[in-house]
Amino acid sequence: IDEIRRETYIEQSPHLDITMKDLILKGKVVEGMYKEDVFASLGKPENKVQYATDFGIKEEWIYEESICHFENGVLKGVKKKKYFNFNNNFSYKD
Repeated sequence: IDEIRRETYIEQSPHLDITMKDLILKGKVVEGMYKEDVFASLGKPENKVQYATDFGIKEEWIYEESICHFENGVLKGVKKKKYFNFNNNFSYKD
């Protein structure tokens, strides 16, 4: 399913350069991608958090292993989640 989503997006997005296409096909993201690019690459996030600031809209997309930080629809950073095991109860910390 991931592969089909990625390939379909690339076919419908002639504006993407070869580097961006390659990253999306591999399920990778980089700063500067638009939300649509990230969705194509990683799929639907487990959760989204959106809030307004004086500088525009900020949004976080939460995935199983990472959190993507957007400002005005553009990816500004990605944090990997760090997992901790407390008596077989797993939780994460940014």
